Amino acid sequence: MNQRKHTLKVGKPPGSLLYTGINTDVKSTIILIDFEEGKFSKHEITSPEELKLMLKKKHTGARWIRMIGFTETKYFTILAEYFKIHELTVEDILNVYQRPKIEEIGGLLFAEIDRLLINGKKNSSSNQISLLLSDNCLVTFQDFEEDFLKIIEQRIEQGKIFADSNADAIFYAVFDLVIDEYYIVLEQINDEVEDIEEMFFSDKPVSDLKPLQHLRNELRHFRQSIWPVRDIMNKIHKKEISQISEGVLIYFNDTHDHINQVIEILENLRESTLSLIDVYMSFTSNRLNDIMKVLTVISTIFMPLTFIAGIYGMNFHNMPEISKWWGYPATLLLMLSVALGFVYYFKKKKWF
Repeated sequence: MNQRKHTLKVGKPPGSLLYTGINTDVKSTIILIDFEEGKFSKHEITSPEELKLMLKKKHTGARWIRMIGFTETKYFTILAEYFKIHELTVEDILNVYQRPKIEEIGGLLFAEIDRLLINGKKNSSSNQISLLLSDNCLVTFQDFEEDFLKIIEQRIEQGKIFADSNADAIFYAVFDLVIDEYYIVLEQINDEVEDIEEMFFSDKPVSDLKPLQHLRNELRHFRQSIWPVRDIMNKIHKKEISQISEGVLIYFNDTHDHINQVIEILENLRESTLSLIDVYMSFTSNRLNDIMKVLTVISTIFMPLTFIAGIYGMNFHNMPEISKWWGYPATLLLMLSVALGFVYYFKKKKWF
């Protein structure tokens, strides 16, 4: 999981422009996209001065401004002045470990959502996406380099966008893409759970609790990121957000169903993992009981043998069996008879 730097904010005044993430090597880039029916233009901005010039140019259709990388704070200052973004909102954008949320502030619609991933080593990570919707302009912020929103950009360029090419349609498309990726992550977790379940019923049962503990931690992390998204979808579904048009709201209703389904899958996986942990603990306990049972049986068999050996090991002068030729084989025969008698008794009682 991502390293957190909440301690950097301790003692700082509200509204401090302080980046709390770990991607300090990602160069800040601004991609400005203007589009309307039949028209598409894209421009990559490489300096704050160029951003100021581009913002002054009027646009007739919708505009999407994508900021990738948080190393250049001047971009935040320019965007905050142009869109009249409150300093606390800018602080929330830079604090990339915020809880997902949606709120309307001074005519702006602001939202944050976590993108979840599992890498090749089966370790999870989350990347925060911040969205700011103002009139017919959408601004998205991401501190990581992967251009996963490129697919939405291509859909716009190909004219495969809906709702008369409004910016709130892109707002929806980002949410829809992130929630669709939740299915991929949960499918990977489900495969891990099924693999562990198969091991429990194989000849080589799970002998290590670490995979189950890892799964439980991953699901707890996912739960913290996914559950707040349902609150966001509920607000939109109940029409508490005024800046979402009716045409886009229909699509958001479908996404509302998706997030509920994702949460059901998540909770089922969580219950399955907890059940596997219980099964593992029971298996470990039963195996320990079997070991103790075998050791107890062995101790019980050897107790009378030790007693007999102890008696004849006292070497008193008047012990008739010591002077007889049959004393030694008789003692061995007695010990063997006692041992076999105990084994027969335990078998009859089905104690092993």
